[in-house]
Amino acid sequence: MRCVTVHESSGPDCVSPWHDAADVAYEDLPEDMQVLILQFTLDYDETIVIPERLRLGTIPVDGLPVVPLDRSGRDRGVEHAMDMDLLQVPPILIAHGCFLDGRHRTFAARSRGQASLVAIDLTGIAPLEAVEANGMGKVSGFVLRDEDRDHQPEIGPGM
Repeated sequence: MRCVTVHESSGPDCVSPWHDAADVAYEDLPEDMQVLILQFTLDYDETIVIPERLRLGTIPVDGLPVVPLDRSGRDRGVEHAMDMDLLQVPPILIAHGCFLDGRHRTFAARSRGQASLVAIDLTGIAPLEAVEANGMGKVSGFVLRDEDRDHQPEIGPGM
């Protein structure tokens, strides 16, 4: 397991890199997720600057769309999803009230009765054009994890 430094009052956390953290360093995300974020941003607008730290939040699994897993062999499928350790997987990706990445994690969470998942909201980073081209449905109930939680608006459809 890889431990990362998270910025929160309790200091570094090695249970999971994203467990109860308010944000995560872009460079601490798995390489494939870094590439995906680049595809959602710089492929659409080369002037976008990806922040060094991305804000994390929590989203109820019931607030995520049901996206079928591909059983044709083109993706990793149900077996891959069910083998996941949900305490160790990276956050899902959302932006502009839409679901962008994490259907296997969401499938596993639903199957196990898990109430919520950690998410990175790329609103303000990923252009709306990228979200419209890649989104897998609307989300609701996302709440940022930060020190000023009581003053953060809920991000959901239409926002």
